[in-house]
Amino acid sequence: MTNFTDDDLVYVDPKLRQVLGKVDWMKSGNPKPLPVEEPATAPENGKRRRAKKQYYPWGTYRSMKHAFRVEGKEKEIEAYQPLEEAISKALTEPFWD
Repeated sequence: MTNFTDDDLVYVDPKLRQVLGKVDWMKSGNPKPLPVEEPATAPENGKRRRAKKQYYPWGTYRSMKHAFRVEGKEKEIEAYQPLEEAISKALTEPFWD
């Protein structure tokens, strides 16, 4: 499934919930920040505003897969019934699912 061990340091995309790759290091021993590429938007009212740079989070594969739910299946949404239907069913059948 994955080619990462629990001790590998990886970058994660929280929106897509996937691992982008292993962490790169600078000569100083610090990790290289991996900037998030946001699509350029036209400024409103002609005002220019400097966008704040954002970077992908990084950490061990084990902690990132738990924090951002990288692996696993999606949660299933429970099927809810409308209130009127539930009340009518409760009046006719005392025990129902």
